[in-house]
Amino acid sequence: MLQLGLTRPSADSAVADLRELYVRLLEADDRGDVVALARIGWSLFAIIAQTQETEREAVGRLNQLRGAACAVVAGRGSPASLALLRHVLAGQGWLPSPGVTPLQAVAAPQSDWAAPPDQAALPDQAALPDQAVLPDQAAL
Repeated sequence: MLQLGLTRPSADSAVADLRELYVRLLEADDRGDVVALARIGWSLFAIIAQTQETEREAVGRLNQLRGAACAVVAGRGSPASLALLRHVLAGQGWLPSPGVTPLQAVAAPQSDWAAPPDQAALPDQAALPDQAVLPDQAAL
């Protein structure tokens, strides 16, 4: 059954929902059911509006992150230049948990950043070199 706006569907379920709407649209058109056509039209409008809002939010977050990252590069990683990046990450709930090393933060799935680190999911510290440098760190 099609459920609009209750959860964020996966891409596959969104395509299935649109296919279901298309089938219902064709059936309603064949029957000449104006009420069903209007209902499906509003459902499509809601999907489009939600998609546009999600896109605007994503672009806004990306612009915030881009600005903060540019400040870090321009400030050569100084504490003052990092403050804006910390502020942007904290505002989205994306700061790594306290005690997480930089390598753990990079290796952890993004959805786990706001949660305490799961030691089983993090790389074994003994397996990591003592002076590991990520390729982009050398440029800063």
